Amino acid sequence: MSEEILAYLDHNILDSIRKGDPHKVKLLIKELNLTPIYSYENLKEIKRSVGSEDIFLNLLKELKAKL
Repeated sequence: MSEEILAYLDHNILDSIRKGDPHKVKLLIKELNLTPIYSYENLKEIKRSVGSEDIFLNLLKELKAKL
């Protein structure tokens, strides 16, 4: 039985990915088979990111992130 390894995506990480992913976080998630997760605090910060809300939500969807 393999364990699920969680990777918390705080808003700074999501913003970095949105801005071009210079640290290759998306690749790391895939290569290391990590399960990206986010919190209600992430959702609050996304709400405050007026004009970019859909971008952040679509990014979470693309990464198959879990709440």
